Amino acid sequence: IIIDDTLSQGQISWLVRKIRRNNKLKDIAITLVKSSNYDNPVSNGVDELVLKEGMTRDRLYNAVMNSMKFRKYADYYKRSIRRGKGVFGMFR
Repeated sequence: IIIDDTLSQGQISWLVRKIRRNNKLKDIAITLVKSSNYDNPVSNGVDELVLKEGMTRDRLYNAVMNSMKFRKYADYYKRSIRRGKGVFGMFR
């Protein structure tokens, strides 16, 4: 999911919360496209940030792919913790 920052910070936060709470959408990666890096901080739940300045379709593609990889690794980590397996399982 790609979100543009033309929405207000409150609208972006609301949208991200709605996506993360929806069982069908919660595992989908979210990329936020921002016009500047000095504005409001990035919302929690956003996996990747891309600045509009100098954005090309290759950069956007790479950002989306990175956010998908991040989401996949985060899910793997959560599953391994729940099962008690992996490196972190020995601390249970």
